[in-house]
Amino acid sequence: MIIQEKQYVVMTDKEGRVIVCISVKDMEPENPMILYDGKDHAMFYRRRGQTVMLDYINKDMQKPVYEAKQVFVVELKNPKTAARTYVVPIKQVAKLPLENIELVTPEDIIAEMERTGKKPEDFLKKS
Repeated sequence: MIIQEKQYVVMTDKEGRVIVCISVKDMEPENPMILYDGKDHAMFYRRRGQTVMLDYINKDMQKPVYEAKQVFVVELKNPKTAARTYVVPIKQVAKLPLENIELVTPEDIIAEMERTGKKPEDFLKKS
């Protein structure tokens, strides 16, 4: 499943480190990695079966993100409270695998949970 992150921030700190702030997700990340081609989108593989699409990365941040070896991810409960922070390596790629993908929003997942009684973990691919 690919979740479209509607609101996120990409910035650099005083030392030039790239920080990505996203909304908090269920469950801990496992072997996270970001694929990035230096353009508008990045695919954040947060854990098996859970990919977060970062759409339309700010033009001013594209070069710093592409040149970074890693980013600091901050998952926010609300604008002032971090739920977790962790380091994620970035892999530069020539092209993102964007063909035939189905994006879902958190609102889509909530609506499906309410309709079917599913839990968040039911949406993750089982291996």
